[in-house]
Amino acid sequence: MNIIEELASRLGAEEALYYDWQFSLARRISQIMDERDMTRQDFIQQTNLTEAELDELLHCGSDPTLSMLARISALSDSKLLEWVIVTGK
Repeated sequence: MNIIEELASRLGAEEALYYDWQFSLARRISQIMDERDMTRQDFIQQTNLTEAELDELLHCGSDPTLSMLARISALSDSKLLEWVIVTGK
């Protein structure tokens, strides 16, 4: 087991899910920037984020609101999140 797996195993279920979502969001934003050959400045200008907000998102130090996620998604014309709807049996 590597150090990251060891540290992750110490987290509770809620914390583990929270950090997994943060890492997924950071990866998705990086992917959007790569796919569109965007610099950080390009992304900041297009999404109306500050440099600090983008840093927090990319370094998993952010707790973005749904409003911020919707703004990023709309302004970058990209899906940030995929929603799964679970129906009753």
